Formats: sequence, structure tokens, C-alpha cells
Amino acid sequence: MGARERFIESIEYLRKMGFFEEYCNLSSEEIFEKIRENSIALKYLGVKEVEERWMKESVYEVDSFIAIFDKRRVLGKDVEVVGPEKGLSTEIFKEIVRISRGVFQPTDIEEEWLGHNTRIHFTFRGKRHVIDFCFYTDLLQINPIMRRINSLIEDTGYQYYELLDGNQTFFAVVLTREEAEKLIRERGWKISCKWG
Repeated sequence: MGARERFIESIEYLRKMGFFEEYCNLSSEEIFEKIRENSIALKYLGVKEVEERWMKESVYEVDSFIAIFDKRRVLGKDVEVVGPEKGLSTEIFKEIVRISRGVFQPTDIEEEWLGHNTRIHFTFRGKRHVIDFCFYTDLLQINPIMRRINSLIEDTGYQYYELLDGNQTFFAVVLTREEAEKLIRERGWKISCKWG
């Protein structure tokens, strides 16, 4: 099995868990080719050095790399911003909502500008809520935001999980506990719903 086949196998597995639904009319090979068209990291797949690098990666690393191309299921965001600006927190909040699989659908979203920080006001299940978006030396403190949202949806059986990769980009995916345990057990995923 070469690197291309590893990616296709990963896509096959993830599709069984509901990933890449927007491409339901495509084969896994066709999905891979679409991803490859938009990825500098996969552009030179087939070149010996590139092939060898991908063959050394763990199943989790291959899965997580492929999964981030499903923008309906995975959110990837660099937490370093060049000075927070009005509207940024609302945009990030809506991106968090977009991957919720329908379990977190707030309405009446309003952003309160507090200078360097912001506060998002929203209605969820008929109640008004507030989440602070705090920036520390231009780094968005994402963990408190995700913990707060997880507490609001705890009774749904779904949680936002962080794909752990150890850099300043956070990746989030919404899973049930059973799905998370399956990914950890079968694919070696490094994920947590604790957020820091």
C-alpha cells in the first residue's frame, strides 16, 4: 500500500462515520483527487521523498489531515490573530456552529465589542447566553469558549472534541462519546473534549 492508498482508505473509514457527506455522489478515489487538487502537501505525492514522509505518518495523522478538508465536520483555525477586530468573534462563533451537526443552533447572535476582547450574546433553547472571546497577546483563548459550548450541549450526547496536534492551530470536530472512543480505539486518534 502506498501513500495514495492510505489516504483513500482513510476517506473510506471516515465516510462510514458521516464525513464527506457533501461528496456522497463521488467515490473515495474521486474525493481524494478533489482534496489533492487543493493541497500543496499532496501535490507532489508520488515523489519518493514525499511518499516516504506520508508512509511514516501514523493512521491518526493521515486521518486528521484528510478530515480537515471536510469543512462541514471539522473546523481548523489559527488562534493567533493580527489584532482582533469587530466581527471576528462572530465569524469564528458561526464557524463553530456550522460543524455542530445540528445540536448547537443559537439564534439572535450579537457581538459586543470590548476593545481588545469581545462578548458574544446569543439565544439557545429559549435562553440568552454570553460567551467571552478573550485575546491574550493576539492569541484567541479558545479553550474557555469550547468548554462553555460543550456545557450547553452536554445533554445531546455530542461534544466538541479537539484534535490534538500541539501547535497554535486548533481543530474541532463534533462527536458522540461512542464515536470518539471508536476513533481512539480503531485509529489511534488523539482527541479530547476537555479543552485545556
